[in-house]
Amino acid sequence: NSCKWVTDDVKLSSNRLKDLYILKTNFPQLNQFYMQAKIRHNKLIKNAKRSYYQNRIFSSSNIAGEAWKVISELSTGVPEHKNISLLENKILVENPHLVAEVFNDYFINEPKNIINRITKKQGKVLYPTYNSYSIFLIPFSEDELLNLLTLKLKNKRSAGYDEVPMFIMKKALPVIIQPLTYLINLSFSTGVFPERLKLGKVVPIFKKNDPQFVQNYRPITITSCFSKSFEYAFLHRLLPFVNKQTLFSPSQHGFICGKSTNTAILSLLETIIDCVESGEGPVGIFCDISRAFDCVQHNILINKLLAYGIRGVALDWVQSFLSNRPQYVCVNHIDDIKKDNIDSNILINNVGVPQGSVLGPILFLFYSNDIDSASPVASVVRYADDTAFLFSSPCSENLNIMCQSSLNELLAWFETHCLFLNSSKTKAIRFHNRQNNCPKIDVILKDSIISSNSRNIKFL
Repeated sequence: NSCKWVTDDVKLSSNRLKDLYILKTNFPQLNQFYMQAKIRHNKLIKNAKRSYYQNRIFSSSNIAGEAWKVISELSTGVPEHKNISLLENKILVENPHLVAEVFNDYFINEPKNIINRITKKQGKVLYPTYNSYSIFLIPFSEDELLNLLTLKLKNKRSAGYDEVPMFIMKKALPVIIQPLTYLINLSFSTGVFPERLKLGKVVPIFKKNDPQFVQNYRPITITSCFSKSFEYAFLHRLLPFVNKQTLFSPSQHGFICGKSTNTAILSLLETIIDCVESGEGPVGIFCDISRAFDCVQHNILINKLLAYGIRGVALDWVQSFLSNRPQYVCVNHIDDIKKDNIDSNILINNVGVPQGSVLGPILFLFYSNDIDSASPVASVVRYADDTAFLFSSPCSENLNIMCQSSLNELLAWFETHCLFLNSSKTKAIRFHNRQNNCPKIDVILKDSIISSNSRNIKFL
């Protein structure tokens, strides 16, 4: 893995250098030729490495992320791949087939376990105000779909279960656009998402802490590029309706055109500064939601979409897209002979929205869109499931009461939506200037005390 930059020219140069080394030991007069060849060889290696890493970074869909990955590899000497072993019931599982099965079982069942741990309140889900306007899935022309997919499909080599890389499909678009347009229009008119396209290849992505614990991995679903084509087409009809009806809360900055992590941080900072300058010493509560995307309840989401104006065959299509999604986990394994992709058996998933899909993030935005109403006195800043609530009052005693009351209301909202608010990772911090050292605020979340004496908090 560490020698992927080695080209045929480097190999040829290396062989010639070895030959010169042998010759110069017998013929000292050739030493100068050897030193010149060594300089050329080292320069060739330098250029080969530079070319390899440049191509790797700039061909990635996430240039910044890939650049940091390269920096980490070069600075720490960590290989690009290490076989995964997991601790399961205190037993070390190293067989790649068993590792894949452990991952798939965990990814399927852990959201259900999280939901079962939630102490559900008696309250009901309050659905948004009924929107009298409804979306209509206008059929695509071949030219419109070709232009859309040419723009949206990336030149990536990763592939779903069908092993068709996205860059190959993108090149083939002019040839297949006629039947593809027919199939997408048929899918929209009938409200049925093709069953075969639901199959997802799940890749476990390590987050942090001990790599031998399955809970330290995030499931990323790689779907077929044909599935992504259907999703991009649906999203192309959905977003204009969402924007025209102004359906999403202004507090949401994730996956919305014109917004980003930068606008989220800017909004948060502006609110904090305004409160501090007015002498109010605000408290920020930064929520951690366990496996938020994976715990979305389909019945709640469907009813919310109905209220927002996603009705008829459009709603049927979303319901078809979400229901009975088969998945398997794929892990890479390298032995002394070769590198293999090891697949688990297929399991059916009926909860959550698939991470890594095109529609998953947008569907989560609909699901969590009305969280602002759970605490009207708070200023809210969100990026997908990363959520911060800011409370302010000139009186610390009133502020404490406000924070506790609002947190109780927020907890009720999370529980009725089957989302687990992690009390051990939810943090609070009180903002103030150096001249005004405000007293800390303590609030109770479940059985834990969250104190605002934190000095720094990671957000986004």
